[in-house]
Amino acid sequence: RRSSDLDPKLISGLLICSALGLAAYKCANQMSIRRKTEKAKKRRENALKLMENAVEQFRRENPGVQTGSILSMSLLELAESLQDGTLSPESVLYTYMGKALDLTREVNCVTDYLEECESQLQELKTRKEKGPLYGIPFSIKESIPFKGYASSCGFLQFHGILDQQDSVIVQVLKKQGAVPFVKTNVPQSLISYECSNPIYGQIGRA
Repeated sequence: RRSSDLDPKLISGLLICSALGLAAYKCANQMSIRRKTEKAKKRRENALKLMENAVEQFRRENPGVQTGSILSMSLLELAESLQDGTLSPESVLYTYMGKALDLTREVNCVTDYLEECESQLQELKTRKEKGPLYGIPFSIKESIPFKGYASSCGFLQFHGILDQQDSVIVQVLKKQGAVPFVKTNVPQSLISYECSNPIYGQIGRA
């Protein structure tokens, strides 16, 4: 028998083994993706719950805050009211946190709560120089690096990688007194008009 003559049974067995191996790999990969997705969603749920609890506590302790009036102010009006003390930075931050939660329930926009905003706010109040954006809350896109959080651009494989430092734009805004408080949803890879990704889903319309 020539060495080039392969046993059909052997070939069949190799093909079956290859197919089973490929199927097993795909199954394991899908299970891994599912676990990572569930972990990411659980982290987000916990973050939003933490944010919700902070807002509820502030509202209980400060029932007189006029949230509608705060939300109706322009950036200039808000900055002036914070600078002259007409508004407290806490009232503005927690008002915008509450509004962000409301919008997330409607359109699925917030991906993470930057809980450091609360301690940053207290640190701001001790500064000698307030900065022109003192107490102004702002959101950042999920793709923008913020120390201790992921900037995955909607890619699951990058979700567990936490940034080691803030991006330059975040550093500049914080130095001017602004307070980052949430991350918001992005299209996967940032190259689509459709704001959707496998981690956080799709943003709807209010």
